[in-house]
Amino acid sequence: MMIGRVHSHISNLILSIRILGLFLFTCLLVGCDDEIAPFNTIDFPFSVYGLVNPQADTQAVRVFTIDTTLELTPEQSLDAVASIIEVEQGIRHVLIDSVTQLPSGDFRHTFWSRFDVQHGELYRVEVERSDGLVTRSSDIRVPDPIRIESPEPTEFQVQDLILPILIEGNPPSMPRIDVRYSTFSASQLGVRMIDNPVTISYATAPMPVDGILAFDINLQEDFLRIREDFNAREIQGQICTDDITIEIHVGNEEWRSPIGVFDPNVLVEPGTLSNIENGFGFFGAGFIETIQVFPPLTMQVRAGFFDCAASLGG
Repeated sequence: MMIGRVHSHISNLILSIRILGLFLFTCLLVGCDDEIAPFNTIDFPFSVYGLVNPQADTQAVRVFTIDTTLELTPEQSLDAVASIIEVEQGIRHVLIDSVTQLPSGDFRHTFWSRFDVQHGELYRVEVERSDGLVTRSSDIRVPDPIRIESPEPTEFQVQDLILPILIEGNPPSMPRIDVRYSTFSASQLGVRMIDNPVTISYATAPMPVDGILAFDINLQEDFLRIREDFNAREIQGQICTDDITIEIHVGNEEWRSPIGVFDPNVLVEPGTLSNIENGFGFFGAGFIETIQVFPPLTMQVRAGFFDCAASLGG
């Protein structure tokens, strides 16, 4: 049972890495095509990808060997001792190697340990080979908490179909801001919930206003995007929404793309976004803060959404 819980923790952490915008999937992570040349002249021992999350009780990193030949990752334990270090406290957490197999037959080595991390503290990952070679990250600081607020829209904002969102705190970086609409389709056959909510990115929207970061959700523009999504998926009927979930992905200072956006076609190049010494990869700190908002029905209808409750006689 413990192994199942550990793999569940690891899966959630790896998902956190992915949704926080870490698109640094080099061929070491996803496998290489035959046309990609192996690393013939690189003497780095490891690539390391991971994060520490103050909202999790288990921390994990993925470790890959850097080989001069193209081959699958082995199932057997790596020649590696991985640790996450609490820099200011001088505490070293030695991680356990957990091996998972992909549908392709390849294996992944996720090193994990159960411990809490604290906002504002410094952490570093180190992976040492038996010959003494060490791959390590820079020291990264866990961001302080933030608070998301959705104040009542002003009369002018109601007129313009705008929902104001405020972010209290000082997030070093926000790789992703996702606004997710729960949607329904209403027709003569009734109302049904759409399985995959429509998510709209507002990552470039926040601006400082009176010392607080703020951005506006535009209900009408988002409705048009949702309608495009419905059309693309050939979903029939009127579009209704119930609530909006806002997810803000907060990262440490180094979690900034050198090109301004997280474009996997650019960041796939090893070293493009990396804080790893004597290797490749990225080790960060981050968490996700979430809030649900419920737009007034009058604003929804004016933006183009249908009143599902009325169609049900509610």
